[in-house]
Amino acid sequence: MIGENKKLQFSGGTMTALGITIHNTNNQYSAEENYQIMLNSSMSYSAHFFVDKDIAIQVMPLDVQAFHTGKAYDNGNKYTIAIEICSKGNDEEFNKAVENTVLLIQMIRNKLGNLPIYFHNDFDRTKYCPHRLLDQYQNKENFIRRWNLVN
Repeated sequence: MIGENKKLQFSGGTMTALGITIHNTNNQYSAEENYQIMLNSSMSYSAHFFVDKDIAIQVMPLDVQAFHTGKAYDNGNKYTIAIEICSKGNDEEFNKAVENTVLLIQMIRNKLGNLPIYFHNDFDRTKYCPHRLLDQYQNKENFIRRWNLVN
């Protein structure tokens, strides 16, 4: 988890989660490497979780806003939990990261209720994110249906 000294840089304050937003890194780094990149950045970009084929790393509490949908205090940042699926690896490794993400979503929903699923581009139509999921499933509805994550 981020330290107290980094909270102002990466957090917009407290939050009651009303959804889960899925992102997809546009790099070839693991969950741990993406977390370190976030921590060492001078920018305010953040997420609640980084997920790869092996692990899911929670880096922010679920009741704290993250900066992940690109427009300061928009509804994505203010009300949704951010999950970054790490793009590292071939399709098989990425698909395992997706499976881990689905398990994480189920765990979050078990704790907080049946929160709806969003993609980054639901909040910012200029972003083609999560790009690998959009390439694979064409849209959020196909992804939700495939993994039985009905909103």
